[in-house]
Amino acid sequence: MSRLRTIAAVLCLVVVAACGGGATSGQIAWRDVDLTLPDGWVVIDDIGTALYVANGEGGEEEGDPGDLTVGLQFTVEDTPSIDDWRELVAERGGEVELDTSTTLDGVPASVLQFTLPGSGDFVPDTRERVLTVPSRDLVILAQAVPLRGQPDGGQLFLDDLDEIEQLIDSISFGAPFEE
Repeated sequence: MSRLRTIAAVLCLVVVAACGGGATSGQIAWRDVDLTLPDGWVVIDDIGTALYVANGEGGEEEGDPGDLTVGLQFTVEDTPSIDDWRELVAERGGEVELDTSTTLDGVPASVLQFTLPGSGDFVPDTRERVLTVPSRDLVILAQAVPLRGQPDGGQLFLDDLDEIEQLIDSISFGAPFEE
């Protein structure tokens, strides 16, 4: 994955989440993934190869996150690698907090949780968690959606970590998706 594409993916959730919502909380089936959204969570967008969910609706105006503070982005990538994310964190001067292997519904996955420093008044510091599931060509990115200039983007993530983990733990896989 190119570095530009990685950075675009990291920032994409913030943009999409701020644009408004879709379906409400409950059971979601997307491609070969079934998951349960915690109460108050919504589907922000489903564009076939990407699903965006968040813990609230975006605001009425572009760039207004409304009442949401965190979101998850599920994307399809050919042979996703956690190494690409490690490189991004190192290049951006971030700090790795968690780097481990796990399973989602019995399927091997890698987990990387990290902080990234902001860049001026426009991009605040943030804390994120990415899971790569190579056998399913799946990347799951959980991140805070801080307001411009908000100093506690990393804390927003921690405040909602239980719900993020609840959502990730709810994932079950069906038969591999056929295009």
